[in-house]
Amino acid sequence: METVLLPKFSPSKTIIEEIVCMLTEEWPLTTRGIFSRLQKNQNICSIQATYKAIKKLKEENLIEQDGKYYRLDNEWLKQINEFSKKIIDDYNTSPIKLNELP
Repeated sequence: METVLLPKFSPSKTIIEEIVCMLTEEWPLTTRGIFSRLQKNQNICSIQATYKAIKKLKEENLIEQDGKYYRLDNEWLKQINEFSKKIIDDYNTSPIKLNELP
């Protein structure tokens, strides 16, 4: 099974997780827009760290770029949806596997 990255929704998030959570609520955003929102959320980071995080998110196909604007990647969102549906289906249709417990 392919690994699906899910951001934490806890108070202590990495810059990358902050950006992903931010883009679930508001999109599209420019690098400057992302940076200013990180600052408002009291995430002390440099603009260089913001660029680096955006670059990593693009490399991992978690966000997509349209001109100078970024938003969450549609294919990644579909993967999360399919992953969630599979787990729900498995839990609802598969028997409990007690023989594998200690």
